Amino acid sequence: MEDDIRKLGKLLMHGSFNVWTVHKDRYKMKDFIRFKPSQRQIYLFERGIVFCKIRMEPSDQGLSPHYSFKKSMKLMTLSIHQLGRGSSRKFEIANRNGLEKYILQAASKEIRDCWFSEISQLLLEQQNNNKGKVTC
Repeated sequence: MEDDIRKLGKLLMHGSFNVWTVHKDRYKMKDFIRFKPSQRQIYLFERGIVFCKIRMEPSDQGLSPHYSFKKSMKLMTLSIHQLGRGSSRKFEIANRNGLEKYILQAASKEIRDCWFSEISQLLLEQQNNNKGKVTC
C-alpha cells in the first residue's frame, strides 16, 4: 500500500501522537505500559491511516522536520476502541485479527475525541458500503 499513497483517498486529518505498539503474540497487554511511546505523525485518509517518524535535521534554515514512513493500514482492516478510566487522551486501533494494536495518545481529550469520532464514522461508512458487495 505504501507504494502509492493516492490509493488511500483524500487526506482528512493529521497530527502528532505518542504511540505504543502492542503485538499480542509477543507481549501481555499489561506489559506494554513499561515501554516508552514513540512520537509519530499520523495521517488519516479516507481509506487508510499512515504512521511516520519525525526527525529534526539541519538545513539551510536551521533545523527542519524530515518524515520517515513507518506503517500504513487500510481502514477496512481496523477496529477502534476507547480505553478505560485514566485514559482521557488515548484510544486504541487494532487489526481485526487482534495481533497488532496501537495505543494513540493525543495532546488533549478534544483532539482524541475528534480523531475517534472521525475514524469511527469512516469505519461505519465503509462497513455500510461493503454490506451490498458479494465476495467470492
